[in-house]
Amino acid sequence: MTLLKRISRSFLLVACAVVLIVAPSLLVAAPQGRDALARERAACAGKDPDASIMACTGLLEGSAKLSAKERADILNSRGVAYGDKGRYDQAIRDLDMAVQLDPGNPTIFVNRGLAHRRNGDFDQAERSYVEAIRLDPRQPAVHNNLGFVYSQRSEFDRAIREYDEAIRLDPRFANAYANRGFALMAKGDLDRAAADFDQAIRADPKYPNPHRLRGLLLVQRGELGPAMRSYDDAIRLNPKYAVAYRNRGELFARIGDPDRALADLTEAIRLDPSEGAAYTARGLVLEQRNERARALADFRNATAVRVTGETRAGMADLRTAQEVAREHIAALTGGTAAVSAVPSPAIAAPAATSSPPVAATASAMTQTAVVKPSAFAHRVALVVGNSAYRFAPPLGNPEHDAGDMATALRRIGFDVVEGQNLDRRGMDDAVREFGRKLDRADLAVFFYAGHGLQVAGKNYLVPVDAKLERPGDLALDAVDVSLVLAQMEADKRVNLVFLDACRDNPLSRSLARSLGTRSASVGSGLASIQSALGTLIAYATQPDNVALDGEGRNSPFTTALLRHLATPGTDIGTVMRRVRADVVTATREKQVPWDHSSLIGEVVLVP
Repeated sequence: MTLLKRISRSFLLVACAVVLIVAPSLLVAAPQGRDALARERAACAGKDPDASIMACTGLLEGSAKLSAKERADILNSRGVAYGDKGRYDQAIRDLDMAVQLDPGNPTIFVNRGLAHRRNGDFDQAERSYVEAIRLDPRQPAVHNNLGFVYSQRSEFDRAIREYDEAIRLDPRFANAYANRGFALMAKGDLDRAAADFDQAIRADPKYPNPHRLRGLLLVQRGELGPAMRSYDDAIRLNPKYAVAYRNRGELFARIGDPDRALADLTEAIRLDPSEGAAYTARGLVLEQRNERARALADFRNATAVRVTGETRAGMADLRTAQEVAREHIAALTGGTAAVSAVPSPAIAAPAATSSPPVAATASAMTQTAVVKPSAFAHRVALVVGNSAYRFAPPLGNPEHDAGDMATALRRIGFDVVEGQNLDRRGMDDAVREFGRKLDRADLAVFFYAGHGLQVAGKNYLVPVDAKLERPGDLALDAVDVSLVLAQMEADKRVNLVFLDACRDNPLSRSLARSLGTRSASVGSGLASIQSALGTLIAYATQPDNVALDGEGRNSPFTTALLRHLATPGTDIGTVMRRVRADVVTATREKQVPWDHSSLIGEVVLVP
């Protein structure tokens, strides 16, 4: 196969589109009876890398009459063949010489960019792709390739601009839609990402990558049944899709079906023995089943997978999986204790498939693939963000606050119940589901962003369908915070509560008017709550005050919380002090986050 048409390992994860890689002058088939030179030219331009290298070398060494363009074409073909063999340094040398001989040929720059990318040098790859675009800006595949490079460096805004251009040039470019969807998912814009995955599927119904990506997105949203169906679709379209088997196996493990998890993870490894993350995931399932010897063998196999020059820049998920595997090896052989919980699936971009041919690599987000060991093996969270109020002006931040917080918590190992723009029934259902998950949890988090109010010293969270026109509406329309806390504090565990719900609330004013002489019982902001032992309750601002909405995507409080919550080795008390300092600075001392803690000892979310 040619360098750009060769399909990469299945856990390389962002699609690159196919571009032309050999000069037309070398693709003319030799008619029957043509001389040896014509046959050698055809072999040089052929798809067999060994034959191509031999033929191209013969042409370069056997003729002094080649023009500069002809020599560049031959060096380009040999460079492609060296790349197919994984000999990237030699490929780059040939392509460098080809560029010098024919500096106006964009195809050579594209091939050199791919060789640099596979060699792990994204800066050089970017330079080559930029030059190719300067020479011919009308090729959508090259914009897609450049967007791929930016995605690998987590420069998602730049990546999206290139994908936008690729799609403008080719509105049915399925790879570009899938790649743009991945970049949007990495930025936390799940709605637009989902739309792009759907568009990629419409553009090419036989393209399996968007189905798998949509599965990962649905897992983020907690929609596990639809996620499973998306993985099923990806595997139906490509029964040899190793990374899709791994993701589905991880999901089976997550929902408590170890037999089917083991079957899928074993198939992923059979299809691609270098699937190091699958070895780690299978080892975790086996460890849960107390099959220690088999688990140890899998963890050792995970650490033995070699990160090659072709893959090293895009293998964050493999490196993380290997780190976890080493920790579990230590635990199983007498070292420190390790978590035996199976991780949530890695969030990763499109993997290579047979239709259409693509190459791919992992994203910065794949650090979520495996949870590091800590004192909290079973973590659950309830995350709610209400913005679209029906009887009050909408709020700009809460649904983004909740979506970004849910993503951040999943990255550090939480099983998240997530809801956005929930009515009263939806909030009740979310709290009920959270309560069921609390049974085995030793760490629980509740995050709420949206309208809240205090009445007679009690705090209430406001669903999007609340009217609060009369006193009796309070019990019917709003959710008493103490009911959520009662579920969290029913058993001994560490509980963390974050309430970004102190915004100016017109519904509380309408309720106060309906109460008449009792209106004083409706306070500003939220009231201070006395928590049970082992609980921290944090407010966006001090009790009885009103917090500010953010001018950007998130509120000042959630912005700071997202920045510091997952800081490795940092106690939650230190985290909250840093959050407080950031918010005070950002709001020019207009808002001071507050917390009440009855925690004993340090609580470190990321060791």
